[in-house]
Amino acid sequence: MADWSTFSSCALRLLLPRAFGGLQLQAQRFCPSCGARRMVETAALLVDDVLLHKPIRQWLLSFPYPLRFLLANSPQVVSSLLSIVNRVISTHLIKKAGFNKTQAHTGAVTLIQRFGSALNLNVHFHMLFIDGAYQEKPYERVKFHPVNALTARDLNALVATISQRVARCLERQGLLTRDDEGGYLTLDLQDDGALNEHQGFSVTYRIAVGPQQGRKVFTLQTTPPWEDDDFGTNRLGKIPGFSLHAGVATKTRERKKLERLCRYIARPAVSKRRLALTFGERVRYELKTPYRDGTTHVIFEPLDFMAKLAVLVPKPRANLTRFHGVLAPSSKHRINVTPAITWQRPQSARLKEQQGCQATSERT
Repeated sequence: MADWSTFSSCALRLLLPRAFGGLQLQAQRFCPSCGARRMVETAALLVDDVLLHKPIRQWLLSFPYPLRFLLANSPQVVSSLLSIVNRVISTHLIKKAGFNKTQAHTGAVTLIQRFGSALNLNVHFHMLFIDGAYQEKPYERVKFHPVNALTARDLNALVATISQRVARCLERQGLLTRDDEGGYLTLDLQDDGALNEHQGFSVTYRIAVGPQQGRKVFTLQTTPPWEDDDFGTNRLGKIPGFSLHAGVATKTRERKKLERLCRYIARPAVSKRRLALTFGERVRYELKTPYRDGTTHVIFEPLDFMAKLAVLVPKPRANLTRFHGVLAPSSKHRINVTPAITWQRPQSARLKEQQGCQATSERT
């Protein structure tokens, strides 16, 4: 049987299994209506007020299973690794534009996602980088220089550099121990043991509660689709555990495509259209894209479905949207490149330009 449950934030009524016990699923996190509204508002903000009319490329970085568990429990480590990734990609773009870090800058917006398409715990980075570099000019002005398209060699070199620097960072923090046979994480978890156990099951696609605990999640499969694994075509760089994808980009005038891309990376964890109840009161969730083995759906018991949702909630005060480079709030160049405020530059900047022009005309 199923009962109607009402979300307090938007008064949406949703049919949920009676076994949920009236759980409201943290309406601010999993309400389909609230999630869709946040997705649309975030995309509109990025397109209208943040991302300028320049080429934009999405960079998607995923991590090995042990690191996903660590990132889910430690927001500080997330910030450290994100800084490393941003420096590596920014340096690559600046050098490809023909400058060094003191002569030019780039910018990016990162949305940190904690979920995979099967509602598994998968902390990964969606980064929207300006596909070029801004050269500094006198009087706080900047000039944009686009870069050429990426190659498979570029991506493989970048993902190798990222993995090496991530390993060194974790080793300095005492979170990674190396020996002759390899390396392993040394975690000192102080949180609730039950939640950590559920996180481990979610990362590895296993059942968290019930008599089938520890087994793989039930799935529905069909004939596996044919895929082309050519890295040069797909713009994908891989080394064991790490994956860097940069195959999606928008041109200067493709604002509609950019908004669709922003909606995609800002989407909520649960899609109501792909969620259904079976006759046996199980939860069936359809994957957005079938897996390589042909998996199209995952099946959860009600309590296991609740456990999967619980581990997707981030820790308190963990900011999942970050701004870098010229788009950072503290950047002095933000006012020159952000669409919302380029037309209303402060009077002090205009005076400096006028004074500079007058001095130049006097010398000539």
